[in-house]
Amino acid sequence: MILKKIRKDKKGVSPVIGVILMVAATIVIAAVVIAMLGGFTAPGKTYSVMATASQHGDDIVVIFQGGPDASAVTGSLTVSGVDSEGNLISFDRVNDSMTGNETGCMWQGTGTTGKEHVTAVATFDDGSSQVILDTWT
Repeated sequence: MILKKIRKDKKGVSPVIGVILMVAATIVIAAVVIAMLGGFTAPGKTYSVMATASQHGDDIVVIFQGGPDASAVTGSLTVSGVDSEGNLISFDRVNDSMTGNETGCMWQGTGTTGKEHVTAVATFDDGSSQVILDTWT
């Protein structure tokens, strides 16, 4: 008889307090998600331009092939590389009369006969930069 009375007197958390706790937990979870995503920005425009690299003996030739967005290149096209021994490759512009946004613009560097890592980065009118070539020759 005493046990029945104790059960009747014992009460759980009221439904109102339960709802308040669930809403508070939802707000905390939403705040954490927003804080994590707050550092991300929308991706910028991806341009479609291309360059190729080929090796002829010790010489490495990089040619800007152009593409639909070639006119958006501001003329700044940086070509760099590392030879198989880890030394930086110095590239010289072969045809100085051409601007960076014209098809056929060419650079030449001297590496080794091993594998060279060549990278070309183009800068566009909006100030953004994009890797347009990342290859091994």
